[in-house]
Amino acid sequence: MGIRNDKQVEHNILAHNRTYEMYEELHGEIFNPIEQERLRKELQGAANNIKTSSQQKKALDYGCGAGNVTKYLLGLGFHTIASDVADKFLKVVEKRYASTKMLATLKIHGQDLAGIEDGYFDFVVTYSVLHHVPDYLAIVKEFMRVLKPGGVIYIDHERNEGYWHPDNHYIEYQRLARKEVLKKSWERYLRLSTYVNGIRRIINPRYQAEDDMHSWLDDHISWKRYFKLSSYVNVTRRIISPRYKAEGDIHVWPDDHIEWNKIEQLMTDNQCEIILKKEYLLYAKGYPVYLYEKYKDRCSDLCVLVARKMK
Repeated sequence: MGIRNDKQVEHNILAHNRTYEMYEELHGEIFNPIEQERLRKELQGAANNIKTSSQQKKALDYGCGAGNVTKYLLGLGFHTIASDVADKFLKVVEKRYASTKMLATLKIHGQDLAGIEDGYFDFVVTYSVLHHVPDYLAIVKEFMRVLKPGGVIYIDHERNEGYWHPDNHYIEYQRLARKEVLKKSWERYLRLSTYVNGIRRIINPRYQAEDDMHSWLDDHISWKRYFKLSSYVNVTRRIISPRYKAEGDIHVWPDDHIEWNKIEQLMTDNQCEIILKKEYLLYAKGYPVYLYEKYKDRCSDLCVLVARKMK
């Protein structure tokens, strides 16, 4: 791995080892009921397309984080290897799921899957990870290497061209949704109950009223960042290096992002057939559900790809 790639991976490790405890709360676009239900259904559908002869099927969760995908793989009956570059994420996953007796963890380094034999897995899954990987096409090639013939690769939650080149529907959706969020924020501060609930939270830090717009933890996170030195350090770093990302995102720019056509071409060149390519609209936590329902079939900003290795 080159020096630049080494530094990118190192930054990713440090960032996630620092934020692992708050990861789920920081990523409401992932950890919300709408997105979780979509993910569960897509994983189930992809798993149904596996055509290996294994008695006990094995799955790889590449870039497992806090175990978002791992829990679904275990629920589907896979013996699961949860892998990540961040040691603290692996400890979280072990603590949560080791009792299933179907879990193993693996420390990876973001370059390849050296040490894993060819054709080991029936199912290889990665979700919201490839944009963190310096050479994401090399990793996709490794996915195919460690996959059994008849096995399935599942790649999800990466931006599509609908995000980088938005149409009028997407622009309108984002404008209306953000307007609604801002409106609710102002309304909240004009309600007496907001201040009453604030006093109650001072007395009982875990108090949460049913009509609160945000949970205690959301409020806690929002205010806490203004008292953290790291918030100001990150702003300074972005001034110095406009492409700096606090969590180590790499391929998240108009001229450097995940290119789905290249992934598809790589897969078909290596004897994989595309089973599913679906573009969808991400539900961002806090956006009005009625607006999401109205626009989800009109525009998209993410993609999921499922492919099977031919026998």
